[in-house]
Amino acid sequence: MNKKLFISFCFVLFALVFSFSLTTPVQADTFIFNNNLRAGVINPDVKELQNFFNTNGFIVANSGPGSLGQETTKFGSFTETALIKFQIANKITPAVGYFGPITRGVINKKIDSVASMECKAGDLFSSITGLPCSTVLTFPAGCTSNLGFSSTTGFSCATGLPKIRGGGSVGHVAIYSLTYTAGAHGSITGTSPQTVNHGSDGTAVTAVSDIGFSFINWSDGSTANPRTDTSVTNNISVTANFAWICGDTLIDSRDAQLYPTVLIGTQCWMAKNLNIGTRIDSCNTSGVGCPSNDPQNQGDYSGGIQKYCYDDDDANCTAYGGLYQWHMSMGFPQTCDAHDDTSPCIVSSSQQGICPTGWHMPSDNEWIALGDYLSVDGQGGSGDVNDVGGKLKEAGTINWESPNVCDDGTSPTATCNSSNFDALGAPGRWFDGTFPGHLPDTGASFWSTLFDPDTTDACSVGLDGADAAYYPPTIASSIYRTVGFSARCLKD
Repeated sequence: MNKKLFISFCFVLFALVFSFSLTTPVQADTFIFNNNLRAGVINPDVKELQNFFNTNGFIVANSGPGSLGQETTKFGSFTETALIKFQIANKITPAVGYFGPITRGVINKKIDSVASMECKAGDLFSSITGLPCSTVLTFPAGCTSNLGFSSTTGFSCATGLPKIRGGGSVGHVAIYSLTYTAGAHGSITGTSPQTVNHGSDGTAVTAVSDIGFSFINWSDGSTANPRTDTSVTNNISVTANFAWICGDTLIDSRDAQLYPTVLIGTQCWMAKNLNIGTRIDSCNTSGVGCPSNDPQNQGDYSGGIQKYCYDDDDANCTAYGGLYQWHMSMGFPQTCDAHDDTSPCIVSSSQQGICPTGWHMPSDNEWIALGDYLSVDGQGGSGDVNDVGGKLKEAGTINWESPNVCDDGTSPTATCNSSNFDALGAPGRWFDGTFPGHLPDTGASFWSTLFDPDTTDACSVGLDGADAAYYPPTIASSIYRTVGFSARCLKD
């Protein structure tokens, strides 16, 4: 070969080689892990490890430091959690979040495997690494390469591994658990637990309170009810909290009777007359009107709660509540209906008496405070003025004798039972054992804790169907302690 021909050959060969080098992809550098890592360390390898997890479905963080594109060199709790999920998915034990030789080996092998496989079907060379695609590859369903995730299953196209419930994932779609439980005094309707994909919405659940209680909130502070968690990005586990609040039905644990309640000002009242105890006849001898003038007094409270029913008829107790002598309503011995103001007949500031636990018989000052709140001029508790009585009485003439006046005719106009106290026209039982009046009656009387220490009298609150007045308890208007009156309880 002459010199000129040789030079021409070399030139052509060089041109071919140069041209091939321009069109053939260049192999990218592949990171290999060589260092052991644990929580708390700061090392450049941590950034590479976070990137591996974020691009293979074991998300370190959804946003901020540690998220895809914002990886850091600090091995924190998020990195440790992602590592543990990876170890569990790859059956590496112990799965404790330590990046040692075993886990390093598994990840390095995956990196090497992926680096040799980053090809589309039919490609001669990888578009990422430039390595030759020596064989025609078969990819998982929904994948056209070993990059990214399946469009049909969400699994990793590189590993083919499935998603892990509870927030971990080898695929790009994390699955979260939504768990809703009920605290005491309630239940949950709707599906619990639920599983939802990252960013998706759960279905509605409702916290349902038991009778006598109200839903307050969820343990995470939410008051939504029904509740639907939307755009979910984390596991959610919450408990519905329930409690009794004024306005709920009161269930008397002693006999399971139900009492509505009402908040008037700052006072929480029963909105129904108390009806607790065993009915006894009003007289020791049978016959209408106690012909032998032989009234039967209620016994000591310690012997069990006793009550009278109007006309000795249980149905009247059901409708209008029981009738109690003063000592019984206070929870005292029978002797306290006599002239006695010494122990055990001393009234406390919150005298429970026959009321359920957490409730008490109202004092004169508490009855007066009720009247003051409802009074137009602030004096409703100091005398029979304005329309306070009308605001406490049930409207109409079903449980009051006509005319049941609720407005005194002066401005402003009062509305019957605007307080929702629901007072009924219920006559009492007289000290001689007789039942005066009739049902429905023109009046209603309720015991207070106030009594006259110089007599055998105690003090009650009075309402009258013939006017809208309110008659608060005073010594001047006291009455025998042995009469039978209605009882209303006040929340402690």
